[in-house]
Amino acid sequence: MHAYSASQACQSFCKYDILRMFTLDPNTGLLSSTPASQGTLAFGYPGADPVVSSNGATNGIVWAIDTKTDALIATDATNLANILFSGSLSAPAIRWTVPTVINGHAYVAEQGKVFGFGLK
Repeated sequence: MHAYSASQACQSFCKYDILRMFTLDPNTGLLSSTPASQGTLAFGYPGADPVVSSNGATNGIVWAIDTKTDALIATDATNLANILFSGSLSAPAIRWTVPTVINGHAYVAEQGKVFGFGLK
């Protein structure tokens, strides 16, 4: 699963793997062959669908739901090893669910409900 940010970067998750960021060369349209940054947490099956939020082209955050631990994870979009937030969900996470981030809140669909996190 992939997410793209304004900084011409692609964040990618695969099952049983860590989050990796590859940069996009605007001249060739190709992604870098090695990660420019990578996270430290391994996500279980089926991986995660990352979402990038930001204030324009700054303060980027990569959000993802870990279905292995039923947690919402937020990392710094420029340094994926820097975990900004990790919060447990109140019910089992739904596979392939994408966090929705709007107006300072992150929303996650769970089994039979929606769980919200407030950002400070």
